[in-house]
Amino acid sequence: MEKVKLSICGREFSLKTENPEKLEKVAADLSAKIKKVKDMGVTMSFTDIVMLVALDISETNFDNAQIIERSKESSDKVQEIEEKAAKEVKTAQEKISLLDSEIAELKVSLSQSQDELKALKAQYENIDPEAEVKLIEENRKLSNKVKELQDKNESLEQTWEKLKSDYERVQKKNLESQKDEIEQLRTTVATYEKTFDEYATQRNAEVKSLNDELNALRKKYSELSSQMNEIVNDGQLTL
Repeated sequence: MEKVKLSICGREFSLKTENPEKLEKVAADLSAKIKKVKDMGVTMSFTDIVMLVALDISETNFDNAQIIERSKESSDKVQEIEEKAAKEVKTAQEKISLLDSEIAELKVSLSQSQDELKALKAQYENIDPEAEVKLIEENRKLSNKVKELQDKNESLEQTWEKLKSDYERVQKKNLESQKDEIEQLRTTVATYEKTFDEYATQRNAEVKSLNDELNALRKKYSELSSQMNEIVNDGQLTL
């Protein structure tokens, strides 16, 4: 703990704190607020002015606490959306991994079929005419099998593209949702600031009105005091 001397509107204070720089900034801010109220021409005691500033600070802290609470709720909601999106992404990645495995297996099968076809073509020259018909039939079957594998591979590629598109759409949707939440928070903060400014203006007007009434009462009291003094003096003269 470090001992710090502070000056608030000409009044000296000696305090102990772990963060002298922060305490000095707080004291300077408080002095500025008190000076601002005094410069408004408010005819109040220093204690009343300090109480008025304390009320203003308390109200600001209360509004800030509500804003922070709403921000926390929005943050929790955004986190929930992110967790849900992460689960969807994980599921999509698992499906993509499975499709990658199937595509790899199909590529291996296709490669083996092509090797078999090459081997059969190499043997074609050494077969008799009767075996040629059989070879042609086998070749046709292999061609059909290759076409089926190619069609399945194309279908898997289309599925893969769709999954990628769905994943990008989910990410974009979540991002837009987060932007909307942040914009709502900004609008709420702006509304609170506007309400506070209107309240401060109204309160200043009320304080000025009260000061005017107080000055009028003081003036009237002064006049009544003068009249009482004259009555007393008249009474003394009569005696």
